[in-house]
Amino acid sequence: MLEVRDLHAAYGDAPVLFGASLSVKEGEIVALVGSNGAGKTTLIRCVTGSRRAENLSRAYELFPRLKERRRQEAATLSGGEQQMLAIARALMSEPRLLILDEPSLGLAPVVVGQVFRTIAEIRKLGMTILLVEQNVQKTLRMADRAYVLESGRVTLTGTGSELLGNDLVRKAYLAL
Repeated sequence: MLEVRDLHAAYGDAPVLFGASLSVKEGEIVALVGSNGAGKTTLIRCVTGSRRAENLSRAYELFPRLKERRRQEAATLSGGEQQMLAIARALMSEPRLLILDEPSLGLAPVVVGQVFRTIAEIRKLGMTILLVEQNVQKTLRMADRAYVLESGRVTLTGTGSELLGNDLVRKAYLAL
């Protein structure tokens, strides 16, 4: 049900968790006990994504527009701003793997460019990313490796540049 492995967390320069691990199997009651200041609340906040502190500052650095809109209800943000918010929320939980499902869907071209530039910035921070996207050209240009899924089966695999140059991929997805 829940597996936490080697969780590290800090508040600023003050480390709080040093490789904490725990697991909870379906149907179990698992206790987490310890003295005040042991890191129990930090662990729970990390698991639930409620730990804000320096993570909010990093989200604002990646998405300055969100800082400008921080007092605005999420439902009233534009489509691009809502996508930025979804990515920022995911990053605040400090995942080891960021899974993005169609981050450019329905966005204006200028916003699509912003989203892909931000994904590149997130990658530079060392984040592992699984990017599911219909914008094949931008995605393959960014990808180290890629898979083509057709009718529920992986039919091609290779580096992003290999698939970008593949005739079948070009005819089916790039209309070149």
